[in-house]
Amino acid sequence: MADDALTVLDAADVSAAHLVGLSMGGLLLVDLATRAPQRVLSMTLLSAASPDPEAGIGEDFFDLMDDDPIGTIIRAMGPTTDEDQAWVTREIADAARRAPPRPEAGRRHQEAAYRSTWPTKEQLSDVAAPCLVIHGSADRKLPLRHGEAFRDGIPTSELVVVDGMGHLPRPAEWDVIAERVAQHIARNAT
Repeated sequence: MADDALTVLDAADVSAAHLVGLSMGGLLLVDLATRAPQRVLSMTLLSAASPDPEAGIGEDFFDLMDDDPIGTIIRAMGPTTDEDQAWVTREIADAARRAPPRPEAGRRHQEAAYRSTWPTKEQLSDVAAPCLVIHGSADRKLPLRHGEAFRDGIPTSELVVVDGMGHLPRPAEWDVIAERVAQHIARNAT
């Protein structure tokens, strides 16, 4: 699946980029950074799954969209406000207007993950790209230990823990995350 990112870079005629991976996307970026390091200027791993088997899974790991996409997203965000819940409801409604709901998408996503070959914990030390790891203290899908595994395994990494953030950032956390990512990219611009 990491090859999809290379295909996009090639189609855009971009030789290397600063990349952000969310959840399973973190493992995809580690795979990419170890197989094609010249293509990765820096990477940011957000609520990312690590290859450390000791990191474990959270109690909501298998909670898929199925029949309740609004509830699933809200539960993945950590403690939410009425404004967060209204935002999720609007986003799901907007998405339904753009395309029909696909309740099977979550299941298919998980099945693809299980079929993939992932990097190992030992391969983390092979990542040369500067790495920003952002993980929430309230992630109920992938516990904070995943972020700590990246910090401990990737020599060029920095871990930022966002207090109270779940697996998916709430709108109020976006600016904090965007600022940290922008700073990370600026420090590593070539």
